[in-house]
Amino acid sequence: MISFFLLLTLTATDAISQVVAVVEDASADLPYQQFDFLERNTKIDLGESGYITLGYLNSCTYEEIRGGTVFIDAFQSNIFGGAVIREEVNCDGGGLVLDPNQSAQSGADVFRDVEVNEIQQIVVFGGPPIFISKEIIGKITLEDESTSDRLDLDHNRRVLDLKKNNFFLTDGSSYRITYKGSSFKVEIHFPEISSTKSPPLISRLVRLP
Repeated sequence: MISFFLLLTLTATDAISQVVAVVEDASADLPYQQFDFLERNTKIDLGESGYITLGYLNSCTYEEIRGGTVFIDAFQSNIFGGAVIREEVNCDGGGLVLDPNQSAQSGADVFRDVEVNEIQQIVVFGGPPIFISKEIIGKITLEDESTSDRLDLDHNRRVLDLKKNNFFLTDGSSYRITYKGSSFKVEIHFPEISSTKSPPLISRLVRLP
């Protein structure tokens, strides 16, 4: 007989999202696109020459996988019959932002607990943040805390890459983001000048509710 405590534990575990990775790139024949989120235990068949690039939210592990069968796990992929280049990168786990009501619930989008009235601080590495939402983002405000320069956007897509925007961003600066009545801070760090490889998308990812 399952105890009441164990039943509650199992129920809470089942309620929490198993989303663990984000697609950064994939071959055209796969049913995945950039910024698709993947749940744990997802199986991906790459065949002989298919490829997929993943960023893991919980471990900041970046993977370039070619060929074989891929099983998505909690911190990195299990790969059979394929090849992988794997490295640990700077990231803040996709920085899910929750409003006070959302933070009090166990639901499909909870990655971290946020106290009521807490101003969450998210760090992005490698340049301006990439905001991603489940739906069209709509209105979002970005304000430089040191200069008070402000950008108000009404974005009609679910992904907003500020690198492609004309708002001036400085290395090490902190910005207050206002979105759907919630505020949080994003601290931005640009890549090393000597680096020849672009930082992975997961390093700049901020997930919106």
